Amino acid sequence: MIRSGYAPLWNPYIFSGMPLLAAAQGGVLFPLNWFYLEFSPMTATNLSVLATYALAGVGGYFYARRAGASIAGALVTGVIWQWSGFMVAQIGHINVVQTATLLPWLLWAIDGFGKTGSRFEGALVAAIVALQVFAGHQQTLSLSLALAYAAVMAFATSKPMRRRYLGSLTLIAAGLSLSAVQILPTVELMRNSVRASASYDFFSSFSLPPRFLLTFLAPYVVGGGDGRLFRRLIPACPFTESTLDTLDS
Repeated sequence: MIRSGYAPLWNPYIFSGMPLLAAAQGGVLFPLNWFYLEFSPMTATNLSVLATYALAGVGGYFYARRAGASIAGALVTGVIWQWSGFMVAQIGHINVVQTATLLPWLLWAIDGFGKTGSRFEGALVAAIVALQVFAGHQQTLSLSLALAYAAVMAFATSKPMRRRYLGSLTLIAAGLSLSAVQILPTVELMRNSVRASASYDFFSSFSLPPRFLLTFLAPYVVGGGDGRLFRRLIPACPFTESTLDTLDS
């Protein structure tokens, strides 16, 4: 549509037409999706995915180095973040991965501004926040973590750096202002979504039982796996492999 001279505001090819830019998850304004302007869909998708994971690894490395890690430690940090369970599991929802990819870059920029006060570093904080919004998955935005990180770092450093870290809170707000071109149409569209009238009971119906908190300590403590571990500690989850085998039969 862009190559044909049209603003990508409306998609006429789904249903009887629906918003495109406002839907957010298309990631129209996110640079790693611009491969579609020059390449076939298959090639552009591959390039976008590869570039996203590469950016995640590099971001993890640079953040760890700025935080004081050795080169080896930073390399391990980048690899762990790049190939973490969350990042790999969401490969089918690439906008989720793209949003999360920018988390270490955002912390890196906040540290850079807090330590140096550079205007360039400050501009990077605002730009990265805007890019996270443009990636198109609001649930994965790192704003709460970024705000908490800046506040904690402010009171863990010297007074001059404290002012700069607290100043990064304003830069995060500036990034949200920059991304208003995406936020405003998305909010308008959300008001017409079927979820706009959804109740608390609807959203909470997908919540896991409190005992599933134990999976932070061991992934199969409530069931799953090959059944050799934890089976005597806690009754298995209703949908273990044996249950699914029975259903298949």
